[in-house]
Formats: sequence, C-alpha cells, structure tokens
Amino acid sequence: MGGAKETPRQKMISMMYIVLTALLALNVSKQILEAYIAIEENIQLANISESSRGNEKWSTIEEKANSKEEKNLKAIEIFKLAQELDKVTAEQIQLLDEAKLATLKELAEPQIEPLKDGKKEVGVIVDERVVKKLIVINLAGEKPVVTYTAGKSREPLMQILPIRMNLRNVKGADKYDEGMRVMGLNGNGTLKDPDPNKYGMKIWDGLISYRGKIIDIVCKSASIVSKFAADSGKAGVTYKFKDPMIGSAKLKTLFDSPLEIPEMLEKKGALGNLTASDAAFVSQLYASLCKNDMSVDEETKEEFHWIGRTFDHAPGVAVLAAISSLQKEVLKARSEVMIYLQDKVGGSDYSFDKVKGLARPLSPIVAGGSEFLVEIQAAAYDSQREPEVDTKGQGQVVSIKEGVALVKFRAPTSGEMKIAGTVTIKTKSDVKKPLEYSTVVAVAPKSGALELPECNILYKNYDNIVVPAAPGVTDLSISGGRKTTYEGKTAFLVKPTAPGKQILTLTGKGSDGKSVNIGSWTYKVKDMPPAVVTTKSISKAGGRVSVAMAGGVLNVTYTIQGGKCEDTQFTGSMIPAIAVAKIRAGKEAKVILNVVNNKTGKQEPPVKGIIIVQ
Repeated sequence: MGGAKETPRQKMISMMYIVLTALLALNVSKQILEAYIAIEENIQLANISESSRGNEKWSTIEEKANSKEEKNLKAIEIFKLAQELDKVTAEQIQLLDEAKLATLKELAEPQIEPLKDGKKEVGVIVDERVVKKLIVINLAGEKPVVTYTAGKSREPLMQILPIRMNLRNVKGADKYDEGMRVMGLNGNGTLKDPDPNKYGMKIWDGLISYRGKIIDIVCKSASIVSKFAADSGKAGVTYKFKDPMIGSAKLKTLFDSPLEIPEMLEKKGALGNLTASDAAFVSQLYASLCKNDMSVDEETKEEFHWIGRTFDHAPGVAVLAAISSLQKEVLKARSEVMIYLQDKVGGSDYSFDKVKGLARPLSPIVAGGSEFLVEIQAAAYDSQREPEVDTKGQGQVVSIKEGVALVKFRAPTSGEMKIAGTVTIKTKSDVKKPLEYSTVVAVAPKSGALELPECNILYKNYDNIVVPAAPGVTDLSISGGRKTTYEGKTAFLVKPTAPGKQILTLTGKGSDGKSVNIGSWTYKVKDMPPAVVTTKSISKAGGRVSVAMAGGVLNVTYTIQGGKCEDTQFTGSMIPAIAVAKIRAGKEAKVILNVVNNKTGKQEPPVKGIIIVQ
C-alpha cells in the first residue's frame, strides 16, 4: 500500500488482507498466552508440592538431631547440611524470583509501584492481583530482599517457596522485547557478549553454582557417614566430586541426551571415590540440573546460548512460566537431596496427615493428535512403596519409578483435555489409600498460520517470503521452501516456476520427537505484474526515463537496456533530444522500452508508455 499510486479497489483488497492476517495472529497469540497461564499455575502447584516434600524430610532430620532420648551426633551433623541445603536453595529461588519481578517491572505493569525513601527508589511494591499477596522488594542492601507485607506489618518471606503469581492479571502478557532486555539477549536471540549484570547470565551461572553446591553437600554427607562408621582410631573416607562442566561447548562436553551424562561423568573421573550407590545418585542429580550452554542452528550455523533458546522473543507470560519451571527443577533437586540426607540418619516411615494427587504434563503445549507424557504422582510418597495409578481408561502407564508414574495420553484435535484418575499409596500399616488427581492440558489446534508479508499470492520466479506458525511443534519445514529468517522469525523462500497452483505443506516435530503434518494450503501462482513507465514528462532537451512494477508491492527493480521514442532508437535509459525535437510542447511522445527484471534476470515484454513533452 506504500508504493506507487493504487486504485481504490487495490487499496481495499490490501487492507482486507492486512486485517485478516492481524486477526489470525491475534487468535493464535491468545491461545498460546492462555496455555502459558495454565502451565504457570500447574507449575506453581507442583512447586508447593516439591517444597512440602522437602520440608517433610527436613522435619524428620531435625527431629532426629534434637532427640532428647539419645544424642545422635551423626544426625546433628547431617542436620547442619540440611540447613546449608536450604540456605543455598533459598538463594537460588530468590534469584529466580528477582528475575520474575524484574520482568514485571520491565513490562511496565501498572500493578508495580516504586517504593521510595525520599527521592531514592529503594524497592517496588507489587499488587496482590499479580502475586496473590502484596510484596515489597527492598533494594537498599547489597542484594534485593523480598518480603510479604500486609498493611503496616511485615512477615519474612518463606524463602524456599517461590512467589506465586497470577498471570491472568499481567497486562503486558504478550510483550516480548522486555523479557529479552531483562535477560540481556541481542535482537537475534544470541548472547555473543553476555552481560553479567543481566538476569540471563545470572540465572545460568546460578544454576551451575547451585548444582555444584548441592553435590558438595552430598559428598560431605557421605564423608560424615564414613567417619561415624569407621572403627575407633581409624579415619573415615573423605569423598570428593570434581565437576567436569558437562554441557560446556568450550570444554567440548556437550551431550545429546541426559542419559549420556552418567557415562560422561565416569569417563571424566568426576565421581572419584564415591560408592556405587552414591555415584549413581550424584549422576542422576547432576543430569537433572544439566543443560547444554550452546547449540548450533543447522541452517545458519550460528551458535545460540541456552538462555537465548529459552527466552528469545518469548512473551511476558512465557518468560515468567519458564522461570517458574526452573524453580521447580531447583526444588525437585532440593527434595531429592533432602531424601538422601534423611536416609543417612534413618527415621520412621512417612507420616501422611494430608496428601493429594498431582498431575503435570511434561510438555507445555501439545499438537493435536500427537502423543504426549503426563507426570502423575502423590504430593508426598514413601520411597519404599511405589504408587499404583488408575487412569480410568484415558492413558497407558509407561513406567513407575521413585514415586512418579509416566502415563502416555493421546490429545484431541483441539481445545483442552481434562485428565483425571487415582493414584494409590500405602500408609505405614500397608493400608492402601487412593487419591484423586486431575489436571487440564491445553491442546493447540493441529493447524498453522502462514503469513505472506509482501503479497497474498505466490508470484512466479520470485522468492515469496512465507512465515509459518505452529504452537507446540519444532523443526518446521515447508515443501519446496528454502529456510531463512524474516524480522527475527523463521521463514521460508518459495519460488514457483510456472503459473497455476502450488500446494505448500507445513511439517515439523511434536513434543514426542515424531514428525507432525500440520496441514497443506493451496496458493495461486501468477506472473509478476508488468513493468510500467513511471516518467510523466520530458523536456525538449531529452531526459532519463524510468520504469517500475505496476502496484509497487514487490521488491523488484529493472534495468532499461534501450528503446524507441517515436521513430528514434536509443540505448540505456536516456532519451536523446533528437527524439523529441520535432514534438511541440504539451504533446505526447510514444516510447517503447526494452527492460530486464533485476530479480529474475529475465527480459520483460516491451514496456510501452506515453510521456508529455514540456
């Protein structure tokens, strides 16, 4: 619409396609945002469960350490490690909460107000509609301190439990540049020059540091047990772990699957003198917090950092949900180590005074018709008694391990899928107790949106830009298209060679890694609009003539090789004076031009036009 002069009908048609494309984009965006909001809430429930699971073990260790009946020196030492574990976990949870609040602040949420001491901003106040309770972030010290507040009274934040947000009240849910700025990403999603002051690298470094600290706690615990088990007069064994930084591109320790990590740790000699059972636990713990820092795009060969792959062009709610997911990884690791520590001091069987079933999809969004996995477990469980799962005929149990059942389901074509059943656990007296579970999975329709930025049809011999969109599907490809990028998005160049019709088929990979056929679309293939003479007048002394594509919607230029003005032949784009010398001012001069399309390199049909002689 911004090129040469268009007819009212052409303007109307162009405007209709712009509105249609915008409506399609808004529809897809709304579905995705709603899915992320549902995912965040499910993750928050899982975080509460993981926190409770770790707290229960912590209480058992504390009870042993503070027992009045006997002075259990080993339990006292292990309890100190449990306290250390909670300290480092709280630091990591706090860092991730800070990143959430920084994202909300960058989104310019009206629910966030500055907290000032005079003219100096010392913190922010976040409205309870976003985080369930009012909170204050105190920025006065070296590190931000987050506390809940209600009126004049303040309660210290329970550091282990992350801030629980209500994303439905986040106004800037669909903004994406703000999240990238908070994480320190470049416009193309890379971290070529990482900014250590941005939260992207703080989160990455924090996760690596946390992994090392909790494994060190495991080694200290094993050493304590060895010391107390040693015969009188003999020194116990001191256990060590040397982190080989699996997942580092610089150290060439990248992996294709977490299943490779135990073998990689063993080959690197990282497990040292750990016993077989402790080595297996450390390997599993390490793998649960291990990610590859860099990956290479197969087409562009450009490297992307994990932070870029996770937060690049992610809407605000997706950034917040992704951070909550990292908090779940931290809390799950804390629970596993707390269980390990409790096992070292011994203790009574689990006591359940209040438990419930929990279901969590492993994939945030699933493509219609594809298989996906859901994690189903009791909020608290006995590690010696695996749960029994009844899916009520909805899904197939794949495995049950460490209190967690993996169940395979098949999604409907669109909408949402409600999953419900029972998970049965045993009490201390071996009485079976069934617990109901339920969850809802957002299902992305098995369809994609194809956006044509330059036109609404495919033009022959022209690289038409096609931008696909398919929620829940990766590794997209279009039949007959060459992969490229357009305004930071994955795109494809489609270049038909003959007029008629062409079918574009969009495919990709679902959450299960299997190929997914998204759909096919039929497009009309037409010749590009002809070139027209755009020069309106010429002086008696001659002058340069120019041409352009009718309508001016495509990025095409032309080279004028020469032509004929009235009866005079000429070369190039300059009409000589002799060609118009005999024509009176105000009269028309007929021209025929020979031009080459610079986009296709092909000769165009003769371009005819009329120019007024001045």
